[in-house]
Amino acid sequence: MASKQIRIRNFGVSLASLAFAAALVPGCAQTGAAPVSTVEVASASLPAVEIASSESFTLSSSRTGRTYQIFVALPEVEAPEAGFPIIYMTDANIRFGAMVDIARAQARGTRNDPNQSAIVVGIGYPEGVNPGRARAVDLTPALGDMPTPEGFGEATDFLHFVLEDLKPDIEARYRVDTDREALFGHSFGGLFALHTLFNQPDAFNAYLVSSPSIWWGERFMHEVRERLLPRLQTTGAQAKVFMSVGELEQVDNPPPPPTNQPLLPGVADRTQVDDAIEMSAFLSEVPGLVTRFHLFSDESHGSVPPAAMSRGVAYFFDPNVVLPEPAAPPGDMTGGTDIVAPTVEAYLAMTPAERYALRLEVRSWPDEPRRIFLRQLKYNLDAGLWYDDHHVLHTERNAMDAAHGTRPIE
Repeated sequence: MASKQIRIRNFGVSLASLAFAAALVPGCAQTGAAPVSTVEVASASLPAVEIASSESFTLSSSRTGRTYQIFVALPEVEAPEAGFPIIYMTDANIRFGAMVDIARAQARGTRNDPNQSAIVVGIGYPEGVNPGRARAVDLTPALGDMPTPEGFGEATDFLHFVLEDLKPDIEARYRVDTDREALFGHSFGGLFALHTLFNQPDAFNAYLVSSPSIWWGERFMHEVRERLLPRLQTTGAQAKVFMSVGELEQVDNPPPPPTNQPLLPGVADRTQVDDAIEMSAFLSEVPGLVTRFHLFSDESHGSVPPAAMSRGVAYFFDPNVVLPEPAAPPGDMTGGTDIVAPTVEAYLAMTPAERYALRLEVRSWPDEPRRIFLRQLKYNLDAGLWYDDHHVLHTERNAMDAAHGTRPIE
C-alpha cells in the first residue's frame, strides 16, 4: 500500500472554543481515493504531527450543502476478504488522533490481524469553520414541541449526511466490512449516537456512547427512545451498545452554568452519571441489543474520552460479545377485530385533508376500536419514520384541529 499521511497543524480556533457545548457539563486497499490533505489541528506555533497511512478530503451534504472535513486512517495491513471493520467518529478535529492510536494499538495486540484492524473515519470541519459551534448544530436533535435554541438542533440533517453521503462515499473508496461498523461519540457526540440508534438502529452494528448529554432538552431522548423497539422489530437490526461515563461528571453541588452562554434546556438539572446509568439499564432490556455499561473512576467529562474510546473499541472487537437474536415481531395488534390501520406508506400518501377526515372518522368510534386503531397507527409511524418526520404529522394534526376547532380524543 502506498504510504499516505495526514499532517496535523492548526485548528484555526482555540481549544476553548472547541469545548463550546461540552463546557456546559462538569467534570487497505483503496480505489479512487482523494489526494492527501494537510489537516490543520494543533497550535500554529507547534511542529506538525504526521499520522501515517491516513488522508483527508472534504465532502458536502446533499441535504444542506454544508461541507465537512473527513479524516481517514487506514490499517497498515492488507484487507481481509470481507473488508476492514470500520469506526466512524464525531469531533474528529480534536479526537481523531487519539482514536487512531487506540485502534492501532488494538490491532498490534492481535499481531495486526486484519479482522481486528479498523479503518477510522473521523467527521470534522474544514479550516475557517468553528468546530465548537458547528458540532452544537450537528449533534443535537430538534426538540419537538419544545423550542430549540438557535444554533442547535440539526442532528437529523447530520444523520442524513452520514448515511446518504458519507457512508456510500467511504464504501466506494475503501474495502469495508459493512457487517462490522461502529459509531463513537462523546458528550453531544454521545447524544448523536443515541439519536442514530433510536431512529435508524440498523445504521451501525455497534454504538460506542461516551458521556451522552441526555440532559439535552429536559431529557428529550426519553421521548425519542419509545420508537426503538418498533424500529428493531421491523428492521431486524441487532447491535452492540457500549455506554460509559466518568465518575466525576456528576457532583452533589454542581457549579452553575456559565453566565456568558445561553442556558440550554435541561443543563441546569443535569445528572450526567445517573442519566447514563438509567439509559444503559433501559437499553439492556431492549430485544436485539447487547449492552455493556462502564463507570470510569476518577475521570471527568474532559478527561474520560480516551478511556471511553479504549474500552469501546475493545468491546467492538470482543469475540465474546455476541449479537443477540433480532427482536421478535409485535404479534397481532387487532385485538381480535378486523381493524387495520394504514401502513406508514399509505398514510403518507394521503393529503392532509384526507388524514384529517380519517382522524375525524376514528374519533367517532367507540373507545375500544378507536384505541386499537390508534395503537396500530402509532406503532406503524414509530416503526416507519424518524422522530422528526413523525413530529411533522403531529404538528399537522394540531394545525388542522386548530383550524377546524376540533380536538383529539384520548
